[in-house]
Amino acid sequence: MNARIGLLTALLGVQCLIIAAVLLADGAGGEPRPALLDFDPEAVDEIRISGGDDAVTVTRTDGVWRLPDGLPADGTRAAEVLDLLDAIDAPFPVATSAGARGRFEVAEDDHQRRVVLSADGETVVDLFLGTSPGYQQVHARRAGDDAVYAIGLSNYQVPAAPDQWLDKALLRARGEVAEVSLDGAWTLRRGDDGWLVDGEPADPEAVAALTRRLTELRVMGTSDRAVEGEPAAVVDVADAEGQYRLSLHGEDDGEPYLLRSSRQEGVFELAAYQAEQLLVARDELLAETGEQPDAGPPSESSDDG
Repeated sequence: MNARIGLLTALLGVQCLIIAAVLLADGAGGEPRPALLDFDPEAVDEIRISGGDDAVTVTRTDGVWRLPDGLPADGTRAAEVLDLLDAIDAPFPVATSAGARGRFEVAEDDHQRRVVLSADGETVVDLFLGTSPGYQQVHARRAGDDAVYAIGLSNYQVPAAPDQWLDKALLRARGEVAEVSLDGAWTLRRGDDGWLVDGEPADPEAVAALTRRLTELRVMGTSDRAVEGEPAAVVDVADAEGQYRLSLHGEDDGEPYLLRSSRQEGVFELAAYQAEQLLVARDELLAETGEQPDAGPPSESSDDG
């Protein structure tokens, strides 16, 4: 009996040694896994992503990412996607047969996402993404390779819808706001002694809230709805880059407003609550009797480029 216990103990010890060796080889004590994708994020100047009925292409020129129609793309999103792809290591493949492509939805004619990166006209990454084997994981296959991997990525992190790549802050005020006018209602102007509404002292808190809404303005996306009739409201703004006009089309019915800017071609959707926050009544901007105008900065927001 004692001999049998000793044998089992020895076998357990051997198993522990084998497990420890595997962990060391795969962990900090061994060589790091090679990257799954071999490319330089800084050199990439085109990102193409397709999936389902959606497809998007964004290109970088002089450091600025743009959509095909010339609208500015979200540079932060582009950098995040490139960093995510660059950080993927190459685990052991979960399958290597050609038949596995369809099962994991990473085939050329059956996939959930296809990500193509180019630099100077040359394709540097061509990756198919498919089903998810677990939380924040997705099956992936490189074009021209039968090996299928389970990698640390999710399909939602590489969206294919163009509006998800649009720079939603493209119509915001740039830098410090110096003047705002609501056509036919009031003019808010910053003077040497503080903010004035039609020449009367303004409420500093109301001014700060309004100018912050302009510097933090974010659209919901582009719109293909027709703009009909006269705008419901026109807001003229003077900021660090000059003067521009915002035209809002819509009604107070909870539906998104249509928004156009004299600085940017196109029609955009703006959430109703954001539009209505810009249409402040004159009385809401006036300082209470005896209150002194504030000569300090209108808001802490600043242009981040």
